[in-house]
Amino acid sequence: HPPGTLSLPVLGAPLDEVVATGSLALVEGPDGPEIRYHEHRFPVRPGTGAEADAGPDLSPAALREVLDRQWYRLGHWRLADEDLSYRRFFDVTDLVGVRVEDPDVFDRTHALVVELVRSGVVQGLRIDHVDGLADPRGYLDRLSEVTHGVWVVVEKILERGERLPPDWAADGTSGYEGGALVTALLHDPAGAEALGALFASRVERSSSWASAVSTAKADVIARLFRAERARLARLALAAWSPGPLGRTAPVDVEDAFTALLVAFDRYRLYAPPRGALSDADRALLSDVVGRAARSAPRSAPLLRAIERTLREGSGGAAGRELRTRLNQVAGAVMAKGVEDTALYRWVAHPGAGDVGAAPVPLGCSLAEAHEAAAHLAAWPHGLVATSTHDSKRSEDARARLALLGEVVDEWTAVVDAVAARLGAGPGAPPDGWALLVLCQSLVAAWPVDGKRLSGYLEKAAREAKRRTSWRAPDVEYETGLRAMATAAVDDDEVRGLVTAFVDRLDVAARENGLAQVLAKVALPGIPDVYRGNEAWRYDLTDPDNRRPVDHRAMDRLIETARSRRDAPWPEPQPGLAKAWLLVRGLGVRRARAEAFREGYAPLLAQGAAADHLFAFVRGHEVVALVPRFPLARARAGGWRDTTIELPPGRWRDALAGGPTREGEVAVASLLDTFPVGLLVRQPGPTRAAR
Repeated sequence: HPPGTLSLPVLGAPLDEVVATGSLALVEGPDGPEIRYHEHRFPVRPGTGAEADAGPDLSPAALREVLDRQWYRLGHWRLADEDLSYRRFFDVTDLVGVRVEDPDVFDRTHALVVELVRSGVVQGLRIDHVDGLADPRGYLDRLSEVTHGVWVVVEKILERGERLPPDWAADGTSGYEGGALVTALLHDPAGAEALGALFASRVERSSSWASAVSTAKADVIARLFRAERARLARLALAAWSPGPLGRTAPVDVEDAFTALLVAFDRYRLYAPPRGALSDADRALLSDVVGRAARSAPRSAPLLRAIERTLREGSGGAAGRELRTRLNQVAGAVMAKGVEDTALYRWVAHPGAGDVGAAPVPLGCSLAEAHEAAAHLAAWPHGLVATSTHDSKRSEDARARLALLGEVVDEWTAVVDAVAARLGAGPGAPPDGWALLVLCQSLVAAWPVDGKRLSGYLEKAAREAKRRTSWRAPDVEYETGLRAMATAAVDDDEVRGLVTAFVDRLDVAARENGLAQVLAKVALPGIPDVYRGNEAWRYDLTDPDNRRPVDHRAMDRLIETARSRRDAPWPEPQPGLAKAWLLVRGLGVRRARAEAFREGYAPLLAQGAAADHLFAFVRGHEVVALVPRFPLARARAGGWRDTTIELPPGRWRDALAGGPTREGEVAVASLLDTFPVGLLVRQPGPTRAAR
């Protein structure tokens, strides 16, 4: 577009075609002449819309003349991939990024929020996609100032080992890392190799999670973010001018940025737009550039030049803007490349991968879990979320899928049987990926109807971008997916296979679900319960997880749970055990509030099944017993000789009741009435004191 004009790639077809069909019109609006295109209204530069009186009689040539005199250029939406003169939310061209770092923009965009907070209508704020901000730290400081320190959590994906900057004016995150910990706890690492072999045999023999991530990120850069990459290249060249690097071919600089963005293993650096990089940011940048240079040796000199510019803050205004824009683009590439592409392609560990939770390595050791929990304790007012509107599958669906690694042979037999049953008919899977995702989805959401299943498979396939995509749908492939889904849910033999397998998993899956609830309630942080997840809920990704919730039925279930004294196990009513545990657990948090405000200490079991118990102490007053790997444990003979040494004092289970306990106790006796335990310290002397 000509210099000084704004590109607006929002049309459904090239401009000349849209003008010729009459979809664009120059009309007299309430504030003067304007351009209308369906629901869109575009202002007309003063003095250039005199022809508005002509209305529909205005010729295409005259309309083009008016359009050519505007400060913007309308274009086909696909042009956004090549030519975009503003920042957008990921690849959504209609969602324009605003410069909230500008004080005037901040004040105007936050006026209502500040009013609602100061009036007491709003008691807390969740900041979405904080990584998209030019200066997250500065933004949060300003927000805290104008809201007088209202409770704030940030939607922030932290990769393994990454920590929220301690100087951010936030109370924590929206809970992805807590959910990732809980999800990892439920997955037995022993199943990784066999699950990987099943994926390799059905989908892609040579693929690893790391290669899937790299390929997916490179794909989204090439498909979705070419305009953003070109902007980074222009900024780098401007920062290097008038030196020799400033005369580098733009395509070579773009290649270097592709390698750099692919190598980024987290959402951003934490450096402000101005000022020196922290030691941590310097180390991260050096590591990223090193990996990028090894993957793209031809780009190594340019990558080192980019590193120097970012590290030193050189290159004037262009160099400073490069640091800001790189951070914003890196986050978008991570989101679209990993969460919205790789997780849908690499489906070897279906219950482990989610927003903020990588599927590799599968599971975690108890030492890793306790380390992660201790870091949660640094942010006691952050959230712990196991299901959200962004979840790829709901918490209970993942709890069921987590068991696949404990019964891989049986699971493989189910996949093979479904493949054999559907393989010769009109509902034959269009490829191995479709078959495996079909079987995973049947198990995760069973019982599920054809409409829900078809909708999920279509979305998953488009997100994976293997054979079809949102931008270029493959009608034939998607028709095959729908036919496969319909055939699967309508076929008596397939239904019988899935029902029998889900029944086989059922008790263990609900035990996993209860383990999730207890971990979420007892871990450091504030437990976040997503709509409808007070009871068992087997959702797939949105829009499936946004289906209506029967809140009256949920209220009745909660009231039943509140009135029940003894543990509802075996479960007399679907969802009652989960709701009851949630009610009881929150009651303990309320009654022992001081214990949950600070303090976390690991508690280690001893014996044959010690690795199957995640136990910890909160504030010397509460002990949580979170079991894992129920099928593997049952196959090995149960808890056997496993014991746990309780902290000094007398303890009683707030869930199952029973006698008070002291000292070393058999785990089997602690969990013989209800699958999880929540022990609270009792008053009175211990046996030793007596």
